[in-house]
Amino acid sequence: MEKILLTIAIATYNRRSALKKQLNNIHSQLIKTEVAQYVEVLVSDNHSTDSTQIIVKDFIEMDRQYELAYCKNKENIGAGLNYVSAIVKSSGLFVWLMSDDDEILEGSIQYLYDILQLNQSIGFGFINFFFNNQNSSKTGIVPKNGFFISSDIDLLIPPLIASGMISSCVYRKSLLSERILIEKAKKLPGYPHLFSAKNLVQRAETLVITKPLFIAIEPDVYERRKEVKFSEKGTVDYYIKAHITFIKFISELIKSNVSFRTRLKLYRYINNENLNQIIYHKITSEKYDFSTIKYALPTMVKRFYFSPVFWLVHVPILIFPAFFAKHFEPYRWKYIKLRGSIGVFVRKFIIGTRMTSR
Repeated sequence: MEKILLTIAIATYNRRSALKKQLNNIHSQLIKTEVAQYVEVLVSDNHSTDSTQIIVKDFIEMDRQYELAYCKNKENIGAGLNYVSAIVKSSGLFVWLMSDDDEILEGSIQYLYDILQLNQSIGFGFINFFFNNQNSSKTGIVPKNGFFISSDIDLLIPPLIASGMISSCVYRKSLLSERILIEKAKKLPGYPHLFSAKNLVQRAETLVITKPLFIAIEPDVYERRKEVKFSEKGTVDYYIKAHITFIKFISELIKSNVSFRTRLKLYRYINNENLNQIIYHKITSEKYDFSTIKYALPTMVKRFYFSPVFWLVHVPILIFPAFFAKHFEPYRWKYIKLRGSIGVFVRKFIIGTRMTSR
């Protein structure tokens, strides 16, 4: 077998239709390239009970030049550990983690392969993406038609935050420790891969592909939280647990060697995101969730202790019944819209004043 440069590692659970579409797309791209023999596609099945295994078997029997591996866990080990399993079992020098439902754009595999082939010393790679469709104005980071390589942590903060989208992450496998990966996945549900990204950014140069190479399929918050009930165990809201992990990740970034301006931006960002997640939790919970509140509050207090907004807004919404959040939410969006309009006006006024002074 030729040396594998890139493994596309797909984590899946009971999503045969999405997986079939994903594998069809990857297959159609790879059969058009001359680098297929250096690419591996690996499916890490988190003990699916549907016909996932039959779907993969059909692709294994196809005529192809790329490697196709299938690994099925003996039990459902959770999303985080399933991604760890996908990384550990990959054969490539680089591992591109991939959700089963995100859509890789035409030519993207070849594009990524060519860049990695010429930049094999990087530790971590971020891939930009569209949300939900290729015409979307919303992307992971500001889109540009190209890529850059950097070790500047301030410059890499936006890609690191956007790396919460699992399919945007590419790792040099040799720099990862299986033991640490497993420990992070067990202790930090939802976003353990972010800590691996941060570790690699600090150890080697980072690749940032600003050109969007895939479409992240994001269901609405109700659908997403309903779906996760069937794949994750526990009494605490999975997405709140993931959010707490994200708070800890941002806290580590704030403590790292970044500029004061970047620290301020990170604090404002996570403060806003904390309110978002509290509201999402409250309006989608079927009943009052004391266990989740008990789980989340200590970390939130530790992070936002000095924030008046946290005590006056975040805490009441988290503790009060759900109708309070549902009543508050429309007014919050009106405030955000008004704040945005004021910001645009102020920027135009400042630019106009500068032009006049010249």
